[in-house]
Amino acid sequence: MSNYDAYGTVSTATTTDESSCRGTVTLSAHLTSGSGTLTWQFKGIDGTWRSIYGGADGTTAQAFTASHMVNVLFGGDVRVRGSSSGGTWDWQVIGNYRRDA
Repeated sequence: MSNYDAYGTVSTATTTDESSCRGTVTLSAHLTSGSGTLTWQFKGIDGTWRSIYGGADGTTAQAFTASHMVNVLFGGDVRVRGSSSGGTWDWQVIGNYRRDA
């Protein structure tokens, strides 16, 4: 099985497919046309989507305006998606991706 099992393209203001992740995962996206941001999010226990935070102090939302890769460590199964505010993005989840059967 490939490490690139979760991937695709999103256009305009929409979200990527949801992926179920655990362990160390690389979230990657490449802006192919237009402009906008792509923010990585996780689904909380209450069903609410929340931004994934990082940066030196852990208080910066992982929102990007160009090509990027960010590594995230999840302790257990977590639902992840990217949320685009515009543009066309090629995206992929790399690493310990788990297929939902």
